[in-house]
Amino acid sequence: MKLGLIIKLTSNGEQEFFAVNKQEEWAKFATDSRSIIKDLNGFDGSGKSAIIVKILGNLGYLLGVIKARPEGSGRLNDNTTAWIHVPTNMQISGSELCSVISCIDEQLSAALGINPAIIEELFSKEYSEKDVQYSALSFVRNNPDGCIGWCTYGKGADYQLYELLGDSIAQIHYKKYKCICFVDNASGLFFDAGEKIKQNVSQAIKIDVPIDNNGFTPFIKSTNQNIPFNKDIEVPYNTTLSIIWKKEGFRDIVKEVKADRNFSNKLLAIQESERQLIFKRSWIKVTNCKYKELDNSEIYVNETLFAKDVMYITEVALRDGLKIRVNHNGYETTEKTINKISSNIQIILDDRQYSKEYTLCKEDGKNLDSDARIIVKMNNHYTGMPLKGYRSNNGYIIYENNLVLKIKWFLLGIASVFVIGFLWAGAVALDDWIDNHKFQLGWPPIIKIEKPTEKNLSTTTTYKQESQSISSEDSLKVHVCNYLKSGSIWHRDTLAQYELTKDLFDYMNTFNLERLVELEKTDLKDIDKIKELVDASRYSLEKKIDPKIGKEDRNGKYNTDTDFGINVNDYISWIKEQHNTTEKSSSKKADKSTPASQKQPASENKKHNNKRGGI
Repeated sequence: MKLGLIIKLTSNGEQEFFAVNKQEEWAKFATDSRSIIKDLNGFDGSGKSAIIVKILGNLGYLLGVIKARPEGSGRLNDNTTAWIHVPTNMQISGSELCSVISCIDEQLSAALGINPAIIEELFSKEYSEKDVQYSALSFVRNNPDGCIGWCTYGKGADYQLYELLGDSIAQIHYKKYKCICFVDNASGLFFDAGEKIKQNVSQAIKIDVPIDNNGFTPFIKSTNQNIPFNKDIEVPYNTTLSIIWKKEGFRDIVKEVKADRNFSNKLLAIQESERQLIFKRSWIKVTNCKYKELDNSEIYVNETLFAKDVMYITEVALRDGLKIRVNHNGYETTEKTINKISSNIQIILDDRQYSKEYTLCKEDGKNLDSDARIIVKMNNHYTGMPLKGYRSNNGYIIYENNLVLKIKWFLLGIASVFVIGFLWAGAVALDDWIDNHKFQLGWPPIIKIEKPTEKNLSTTTTYKQESQSISSEDSLKVHVCNYLKSGSIWHRDTLAQYELTKDLFDYMNTFNLERLVELEKTDLKDIDKIKELVDASRYSLEKKIDPKIGKEDRNGKYNTDTDFGINVNDYISWIKEQHNTTEKSSSKKADKSTPASQKQPASENKKHNNKRGGI
């Protein structure tokens, strides 16, 4: 891995002066540094140097060596900045970086300008790569909306510059700043704005790949996904890290640890009590003896109600035996113990047994010691006497004469028939009386309703028929008007369905213009197309136009015998035009020269308007 370099001048605008090992993915962050150094008190025009750091996360970080303009030269805050790119996984110490910075500073200060050969040789060196899945820099990225964070180094300061670079550059508290500025304490420079960093600098913590021999696989939990943890990682000091252990059929185990001086890989180890198997309620199949599935059963696992869709069982509990108890209304409670979880656990419930106990008195003179005890078992909760021909009296069963019982029920049935008959006759009579009487506010309060005579009934019937006829005629008028308005092609079959238009097609086809003019006296007079048709017919009659000229091959009709649709717009145009024998002859020639396959009736010219057969 190699370091990258971009040198930029900010004199009369910003421009790139020199570059080595440049890559666009990080070079776009090497921006104008004037917005940063403008708040560095005493820097502009001093010819001094300052160090800026931009941490880019997975892209590594940029070290900016800023050289101020000499006093009396250039414009305000003009400078020369050398941006050094350090890849995220590069194994480079703070001391090595200080050597590179020193060499670059000398080149920027040289009276004759930089020596490209010296710089190219410096940046041709290969550095080793850290053998980690993620370095500590992957967890740190500056906030572009934050303020400037700055601290001093050197004599009288808490740290030397090399102690702030290398493996120490990834500090978790750097995330809130838009950049970090390191100022030599001996330079006397300080920032008017921004925030001075007071936290201690700590080394990154290395975390080895955790190993578990129970089949669990570790993952690193990130914001959007879980990343397999298959190689050592570095994390900044005081970083909280979430590790997820996964295994098929088991609940995820989440371990949250803090990377500090108390951290140990033992904190990531899985305890036996944490290994919990997934147990779904749908895996328990509850049926009756006929293998009919029973829904809404009450299921307990180790005396805990299985209320949700999923329950988690520890390996210890399963090893000791998992006790499943099932309750269902109408069935006996059933228990089953399992030592293995599967997706098909069958539990069969027996029908619940209900019992009743009766006492049968002993027969006298038979030298019997006690009464007989009778227990009756049933599959349902029957409340009556389950023994035919017996009745219960305070727990004793008494035999009843079967014949007497039958006679009693027979007489009861006959009486019921008579009662029902009387009630039915009374209901009919009451209903008839109610139909012939009505209540009024006055005297008498109830009066009889006079039934209408045959004459009144006849008058009422005639009135209803006339009303229905008028209503039907209005509906047909609306339909035919809508039809004439909706399309430009009128079909003979559709027009013939309505009284108002039954002859309209024939009038138009035979050029009966007089009858067409009379349409203005009908209920169709308000339709725009009818108005145009009437006006065109009247015009043709006044101008003595013979519309049959040019239609001799059709026996003087507008359409052929096989065309049953008239385009009303074309028809109006035809009857308003003067026709002569020249048009007639040319028309015939055109008909003879046109192939039969190209002759199409008017109703086929515009298929989207063809509504033949109804509205």
